[in-house]
Amino acid sequence: KSTTLRMLCGIMEPSEGEGAVLGSDLRRDPERVKSAIGYMSQRFSLYGDLSVRENILFFAEIYRVPQEVRTARLAELLAFSRLTDFQDRRAEHLSGGMKQKLALACTLIHQPEVLFLDEPTTGVDPVSRREFWRILRDWYPLLVVPLAFRELHYLVHPINPRDADAALRAWDRALFGVDPTVALQAWMSRPLT
Repeated sequence: KSTTLRMLCGIMEPSEGEGAVLGSDLRRDPERVKSAIGYMSQRFSLYGDLSVRENILFFAEIYRVPQEVRTARLAELLAFSRLTDFQDRRAEHLSGGMKQKLALACTLIHQPEVLFLDEPTTGVDPVSRREFWRILRDWYPLLVVPLAFRELHYLVHPINPRDADAALRAWDRALFGVDPTVALQAWMSRPLT
């Protein structure tokens, strides 16, 4: 699963076959793929010796976020992730949940069209996990790919865990660009709150 994600993100070349993300060929144009997507791994992979703010600005530089929008984007990401009060803290001194919110903020700095999430809340306590998915759902609702079924319910509101087949059918529709909330509203035939 992680290898497939790395191929879809243009980090690894596919060993065989063909693939495209947002119409960009994975072999011929991996840099275009990388600029259009956000990827968050299951492992914390930011710089512990940098502050929260410095990590986000570092990724803004990598993704060539225009200088004139960086300050506003930084403030927006710090606020949505509830890290404003911790922006000068070194990343290595954050809790597990805060590290994941920082990683998400760095993933979103360039406003990617698609997010690939590889079990981003593995090892995070249940309260932080729920908050992470709530923040993500509220802030970036169009297309998200959590590859751990156990995390699906955090993204798409309450579902009956005994009805996994119906949830997976709804999620399949979501993988093809349908807002997961819309897909599950149709499935549940009642508005979600």
